Amino acid sequence: MITDAFLTVDMLFLKLWLHERTSLTVQTEIHHYIAFCGFTGSLVAGFGMGGSAITALLCEVSNIFLLSKDMFFTKETRNSCLAQLNQIAFFISYSVLRIYLFPVCIYYCLHTWWAVGSLIPWYRNFFMLTTTLLAIAVTILNLYWYKIILKGLKRLF
Repeated sequence: MITDAFLTVDMLFLKLWLHERTSLTVQTEIHHYIAFCGFTGSLVAGFGMGGSAITALLCEVSNIFLLSKDMFFTKETRNSCLAQLNQIAFFISYSVLRIYLFPVCIYYCLHTWWAVGSLIPWYRNFFMLTTTLLAIAVTILNLYWYKIILKGLKRLF
């Protein structure tokens, strides 16, 4: 529920303070809507789906390195050893915590749904399906961003 509160505050920030709408802003809004619905739906679905959602939150560790990138805003600091180390740490954490971990979470969602789907009420089945589909949507968005990251990493070397 804390995550839902953070997503709500961040959406308010995006809507009220950022007046320039870029494609990244739109993608971030979509990401936040999907995450909000997915986390809330996983709590309603129960049966370990909430645990899968919490596991997916580990991906936010990569944001530490993404946000740290803003410290290196001049040309001299962007090319420093520390800035490049930060970029590599971001790439590794993004690769492990988003590209590898999200498919594992999707598998866990599908496995849970398969194991208990016939034993639970229809609304929980609905939220299990919805949560799984939203996790797939976030994974697709993460793969798109990963493609952009790979292009940036290619320029780094």
